[in-house]
Amino acid sequence: MKKNRGITQIALIMSILVILIPVGVTVNVIINSKMLGSAKNESQKWKEEATKSNIVIDGEEYANMEDYMQDMLENY
Repeated sequence: MKKNRGITQIALIMSILVILIPVGVTVNVIINSKMLGSAKNESQKWKEEATKSNIVIDGEEYANMEDYMQDMLENY
């Protein structure tokens, strides 16, 4: 009986290690690729674009991004 418990505990520890390795690699890739920072920068650019006036999209001029979005919703 004791041998089975020892093997089970070792298997549990090995399973946890096998699961932690891909998690560590994934976190490392996300941090090093600066995905989170680029998403923040893009959201700031979107906010700046939304506050600008006289936006031209597909040859049509809009007062701001809100007007463009409203027009898109109406035509959809």
